[in-house]
Amino acid sequence: MSSHKSRLSEFQAQATKPGCVWVIGTLAQNAPAPHLLTQAAVMAIDGGVDALPPQQVHYSVGDGDSAKSSANLDELLSINKDTSDLSIGLERIPRAVKIVHLWGFSGARFDHELCNLGAIHQFLLNHQAKVILHTQRQTALLAFPSGEHQLEINGTFSLLSLQETHFTITGDCHYPLLSPTLLGPLSAHGLSNIGQGKLSITADGPFFCIQERL
Repeated sequence: MSSHKSRLSEFQAQATKPGCVWVIGTLAQNAPAPHLLTQAAVMAIDGGVDALPPQQVHYSVGDGDSAKSSANLDELLSINKDTSDLSIGLERIPRAVKIVHLWGFSGARFDHELCNLGAIHQFLLNHQAKVILHTQRQTALLAFPSGEHQLEINGTFSLLSLQETHFTITGDCHYPLLSPTLLGPLSAHGLSNIGQGKLSITADGPFFCIQERL
């Protein structure tokens, strides 16, 4: 077994215990608070490996184009590929994981940010996990797999998907959808709802919930 495969096996075992993974990206200007990482497995994507001390990173993967040294990466990818480092990193996360935090993936090129959303969508087609994308904006971006989800939302929120998706929304909000309603990809139909407490959201595909930060 090669070194990176051993490290990957250790990471996957570590990730399964708490069911939580933090994925650190190239744009991480600072590290998450240390107490957030103590009960999680930590993966670094390319230059994200430089944001944390080596002993805090359980696995790292990337093509080396943004890391200070490609020698610091457990799994070195080819630069000439038709997918992203993040997409490949997400594929390495075991299905037992229930929460994935993405840190350091917003604030740069718009095309990269859009592709990150596509990577999250693809991940959620095969994983029953909640994804939290930490951004530099005054919004919180959560992503969910298909199914029924209980949320508490106070303030403006939008529901969006990258594929045609049937939504049902019940509970304390201004614009419920009491029966399954088909929304197209990135449909404006899901924009600017207002939550006032507990909601139940059911969808037959992965979706994003964008909320105002309170």
